[in-house]
Amino acid sequence: MLATPDDLMGLGAASRSLGGIGRNGKPVHPATLTRWIRVGTKLPNGSRLKLQAVRTASKLLVRPSWLLAFLTASAVQDMNDTAVNATAHNPELGRTTATRTATVPMAGQRSPEQRQRDSEAASAKLVAMGA
Repeated sequence: MLATPDDLMGLGAASRSLGGIGRNGKPVHPATLTRWIRVGTKLPNGSRLKLQAVRTASKLLVRPSWLLAFLTASAVQDMNDTAVNATAHNPELGRTTATRTATVPMAGQRSPEQRQRDSEAASAKLVAMGA
């Protein structure tokens, strides 16, 4: 099934649909969406997450569902031990494309006891290595 014009929107319309989620409550610039499509954003686990888009002539188009999947997956850094799957069916390609799936624990979530155990284990390993 091909996408209808109602399903797709240009980057200007997509950035306006996000409202004031940019810095200081400003709207996200369309160039930011272009960067998310071309370069992506780096996730805490080192992988890159890219916004899915379709090119028609010289214009990049996105679906609201693709934008939501991207924003949800990029928010994984704020979640603790939560898997987020930014997978969307791309009818233009006739297949399902997975952007990224990441499970990332939040930094600094160890208890004092766990930190102590980890520190002792690291010290023992260094002693065993002769350091």
